[in-house]
Amino acid sequence: MKKISIIIAVFSVISLVSCNSDDDGINVENNNQEQNDNNDQNGDNNEQNEQNEVDEALLTGTWNMLSQDYTGEGSTTANGITTSYTYVGETLETNVVLNLTDNPKEFETSGTVVTKLTTNYSNGLEDIQTSPTTFESSGTWYYDDENTLYMIGEGGTGDGTTNSSEGAATIVELTDTTLKLQTVIEQDENINDVHIINSIETIITYERAE
Repeated sequence: MKKISIIIAVFSVISLVSCNSDDDGINVENNNQEQNDNNDQNGDNNEQNEQNEVDEALLTGTWNMLSQDYTGEGSTTANGITTSYTYVGETLETNVVLNLTDNPKEFETSGTVVTKLTTNYSNGLEDIQTSPTTFESSGTWYYDDENTLYMIGEGGTGDGTTNSSEGAATIVELTDTTLKLQTVIEQDENINDVHIINSIETIITYERAE
């Protein structure tokens, strides 16, 4: 359980600057149908992009984090034994601040978020942990036409450790008062002879500072 908690803590720190996504294919019966479906899909995608187009000017300013909540599932395999689990992370308290400036496009985060992590294992056990995560990072940012906010810079966890990072978050909502970001992180690796698979979706909601 300790290893899982450490992994979640790391993902919590990098959730602002890490995002992976996969596109699903379409199976059709013949080439003509495939072409028609592709044309329809492209039209739908173009219409959706127009509807979801972000006003980049709204991004700049000071944002106070309201919540950083996540859901996920995964498994660990060690010595031939696999344990599956699902988890939910809920924000208990936060004073994290995100500042985005223009000309130059720079960002800075500071503050701490306290998260309650509930993990349910395939063997019937439940584990509940509460832990704080400190955000200390700065660097540059840019936005593309696919509603993606990219951040490049250095960050730490409050223990003196600094890491360089580059990643992205999807902007799912942006108004004069609200900024909502989504990240999806996929993990499949071996750590100390333990095979770890994780899929985590994080939703981070900010409110513009007055």
